[in-house]
Amino acid sequence: MKILLLGLMIGTGANPGRPTPAPATALGASACLSANSYTAGEIAAIKQFIGATDSLGVDFRASVSIPVVADSSIRVEHDSGKCARALATYNAAMDLGVAPASRIYLIRVGTRYVGSNPAVRTGGDDAGIAQIVMDATFSVKAVYFRFETIPRSVKDGDAR
Repeated sequence: MKILLLGLMIGTGANPGRPTPAPATALGASACLSANSYTAGEIAAIKQFIGATDSLGVDFRASVSIPVVADSSIRVEHDSGKCARALATYNAAMDLGVAPASRIYLIRVGTRYVGSNPAVRTGGDDAGIAQIVMDATFSVKAVYFRFETIPRSVKDGDAR
C-alpha cells in the first residue's frame, strides 16, 4: 500500500493477495452502525474538504478520490447489504494489527463510500482512525487516517 504524508496519511489500493473475509456480524445482524455524533463530525469533515479551494485541499480531495458533490448527496448509509460489502472490504484492506471490525460507519458521498470504525484503532487514543474510500462496487480507491478527538460516548460505545 502506498502512503503519502499530507497532514494525514493517505494510501491507495487494497492489500493484494489477502482474501476478503466474511463480515464478522451475527447472522441477520446489520453491519451498519447508526448515525450519531461521530457520523455528524465525519460528514462535516467531508463537506469541509469537498469545499476546499486551496491547492492543499484540492490535492487532498483528488488523492483520496472523493468527488465534489452537493451536500444533499452526502448521507449515512443504512442498507445492510451495502454495509456488509463495505465491512468485508474494510477488514480485507486494513492491516491494522487488531481484530477485524464487526460493524462499520458508512457514509455515501455521491458515487463513493467512506467507511470507518473509531473503535478499530492502533496506538491508543492518539492513533488515527482509518477511513477507507470505496467506489460503487466496494473496491478500494484510497485509505486515509483522520486524527481527531472522538467523543467518549462513541469511543466507549458498541462501535466495534
